[in-house]
Amino acid sequence: MNAAAPAINPCWHMRNLVHRLAEGTLAGAMLKYARYHATHCTRCRQAVEAIRATLGRLRTLKEKAPELPADRWASIEAAWREHEQTEPPS
Repeated sequence: MNAAAPAINPCWHMRNLVHRLAEGTLAGAMLKYARYHATHCTRCRQAVEAIRATLGRLRTLKEKAPELPADRWASIEAAWREHEQTEPPS
């Protein structure tokens, strides 16, 4: 039986940065800021660790992940925007 995945719940101002930090795609001042913040914020540090662990597991898959149709991506993005609008900042 697998343990439940940890919740990925970074601070509202870090939502767009934790994924990029975990993937290693940040640079310059944004990288310095994101690293500093994640070092001092438990929620963001845990989010980065969970994303890195997930990315590592995904890289071990032998099958290519199926492509999602554009309308499915639009649905996911709309749900995320709705969530961000209803959730008060931490």
